[in-house]
Amino acid sequence: MEPDYETKEITVLIGDKPYPLRIAASTEREIKRLVGEVNETINGFQIAHPEVTQKDCMAMSLLTYAVKLQQIKEDPANVLTAIFKLEKERIAEKLNGIETRLDELNVGFGNDETTR
Repeated sequence: MEPDYETKEITVLIGDKPYPLRIAASTEREIKRLVGEVNETINGFQIAHPEVTQKDCMAMSLLTYAVKLQQIKEDPANVLTAIFKLEKERIAEKLNGIETRLDELNVGFGNDETTR
């Protein structure tokens, strides 16, 4: 049976290793965001533990996410906290983007003699 959504093939890099994926096209942005988050976690372990192999850092990252998942499963209030945190981060990113764009548009606005 054919899926009722458009699929897309992408390759993501996790810990400098390419992984080909077939995904729903509508999930590409979220998957890339999650890949970035996973890589940040791996990089954090690499910085904190330079003597450890990248494979070990990937394993520690996996364990970190498994622990978070278990905490959410054990206490549904954690789900709301996690959702709130994600939404707060997304809103902050959007606001920063808007602020940056406004700063770009308003360079010099009100700061030079011609506007007085």
